Amino acid sequence: NNGRTRLKGNIYIGENAFLGNDVLVRGTTSLAAGCAVGYSAVIKSSLVMESASIGPASAVIDSILGPGCIFGGSVRTMNTNPNGDPISFKASDAVIKTNRQHLGAVIGEGAILASGVLVSPGRNVAPNSFVGPGVVIMKNIPSGTRVVLRQDLDVSPVN
Repeated sequence: NNGRTRLKGNIYIGENAFLGNDVLVRGTTSLAAGCAVGYSAVIKSSLVMESASIGPASAVIDSILGPGCIFGGSVRTMNTNPNGDPISFKASDAVIKTNRQHLGAVIGEGAILASGVLVSPGRNVAPNSFVGPGVVIMKNIPSGTRVVLRQDLDVSPVN
């Protein structure tokens, strides 16, 4: 740890964990052994399991990251519904009403989220999944699934 990294709250940092410059860790947060957190990342009230990697400028809020999962740069877990409704969590076929205003995501072991991914509140990305750059996760992602964004570009002169 160097630079202006800040720790505020009830925080556990495991052996050989690395925190880059200007990282903010707050709330009740646990960073397990071997975790790596890139510069300017924010982690709040989350459980980050062994050897997970959080890229630069990412935000992990009220979430659980499984062992060995990888977040590219600028990945965000959102923790509130824009309309203020309590967050529901879907597990298997059941919808669990959490009655919580703040709940991030659950990211499974070995899951990879590439740069710029946004994860909606209460979503689950199951183990060994891959989510490509720029995807907004609105539904749970099943185990071993590859999700990539397709886009069509309209390229034309400015005039």
